[in-house]
Amino acid sequence: SPDEVVGFACPDDRTFVVKLAIPFSPFIFRLGHSFSWVVPKEAVEFYGDNFFKNPVGAGPFKFVEWIPGQKVVLEKHPKYWMKDANGHQLPYLDRIEVSRIEDTNSEHYELLNGHLDFQFPIPIDQWDSIFDADLNLKADYKRFQVQWVNTWRIEYIGMLNTDPLFKDVRVRQAFNYAIDREEIGSTILRYRAIPNRGQVVPGSMPDYPSEDGPFKYDPTKARELLAEAGYPNGQGFPELTLQLNSAGRDNEKIAEIIQAYLAVIGVKVQLKVVDWRVHLDTVREGKVRFYRLGWINDYPSPENSLMLVWGKNIPPMGENYARYQNEKFDELFEKALSITDIQEQNKVFREAEEVAVQEAPWLFLYTMRRFRLVAPEVRGFPFNAGDRRFLKYVWLDKSS
Repeated sequence: SPDEVVGFACPDDRTFVVKLAIPFSPFIFRLGHSFSWVVPKEAVEFYGDNFFKNPVGAGPFKFVEWIPGQKVVLEKHPKYWMKDANGHQLPYLDRIEVSRIEDTNSEHYELLNGHLDFQFPIPIDQWDSIFDADLNLKADYKRFQVQWVNTWRIEYIGMLNTDPLFKDVRVRQAFNYAIDREEIGSTILRYRAIPNRGQVVPGSMPDYPSEDGPFKYDPTKARELLAEAGYPNGQGFPELTLQLNSAGRDNEKIAEIIQAYLAVIGVKVQLKVVDWRVHLDTVREGKVRFYRLGWINDYPSPENSLMLVWGKNIPPMGENYARYQNEKFDELFEKALSITDIQEQNKVFREAEEVAVQEAPWLFLYTMRRFRLVAPEVRGFPFNAGDRRFLKYVWLDKSS
């Protein structure tokens, strides 16, 4: 494993050294992720298995209360170390309440009545009542701030590359040519998706060349490839079951449109909706050959996207659920891991991505664009691709 830790060192009171088994330049990003947060040893020892119900950290807010299924309460940490650029003590807020409201329409009602300061994501059922055709807020919502961002989240249809049907790259390529991603983004998801034809989230990685992939909508090309694979007009192609998790109407809408596009090239698809845990477990175990899934990058490095098709990351080792393997891709990917110059590293990552994309390990779909409504008095609360919420900078302008 590239992030295997083989040792630690503390050469002085302000330096902590992590020693890795092999060079792995994206490791610095992992240290900035939530699973690398520093916690006090004493608190972990004191609370034991209950530490996560009694979290202690060095952040701007301290844990006060957790009522499972209802809310979490945080209060200002009086001894927080950081100040803003003008020397004012952070955080600005005295208290934060995080409410758990299962029904998005009920959550929306709470926002409208001033009981919440923001809602994310905006419920699709409310979309037409909030926005006009040009994405402007309608009269009843003019007082709110609307924020949007292109996220690090990609959506795809997985194809089990070890399955006899999907071992043939022509079948995988045919499926990619059969889907009109632009149509899905403009009509079904209404501004909330950007067509994606590659492994890496387009335009979100520093200095990473964002190029259009090969799979534009071309049902004629799809039929030709399917015929080359031995299935002229879909004849002899077995009926597929597309498995998806029960995550709301959007999931089912997309599955239905994929079903319709594949029918055009002669491929019949049945839909199977299952619980998320069942879905993930069966996909991970390689029991499902055609499935809907997504991925949210943990940090802004192409490595975190490309590792999803790395040959050494096949379960149980990692998240290469498609079981894609290509020696050339693996060679380039592993070469890039040790390069410290970002531009040079991105160049090699890009070469690796091109190898994988041409072989279509997935049916590529889109990257998500997320929207949120924010109360008029909220300030210092910018939206970012990773949805990292830096609440220490948030303040309320009561004059709004």
